[in-house]
Amino acid sequence: MVIVKVKYKYIPDKVNIIIDNGGIKGSKFKDESIVLPGVRRFVYDHIMDCKEILKEILKAGLTISLEKSKFGKKSIDIVGFRCDEQGRQPLASNVNEIKNW
Repeated sequence: MVIVKVKYKYIPDKVNIIIDNGGIKGSKFKDESIVLPGVRRFVYDHIMDCKEILKEILKAGLTISLEKSKFGKKSIDIVGFRCDEQGRQPLASNVNEIKNW
């Protein structure tokens, strides 16, 4: 899988990949110190991580879907799971389907 080859140095610390989907993790520790006017350290660090990873994708000649991409979210739903700062939990709708089967 090409995307794994591009992002291998970021897995698992900064990136999770499931098939051809993935998310860029934010920091677990929210450093609230100000690095630029109105910008906290943890936000700045995450933007720099995103920039670095997107550069690697571009350099490899890969593309991403803008329609499927989301930036600045507290959580993402991916392949039946909600991923956030608490970790990864199955989506409630999937759990209910299994319970009601």
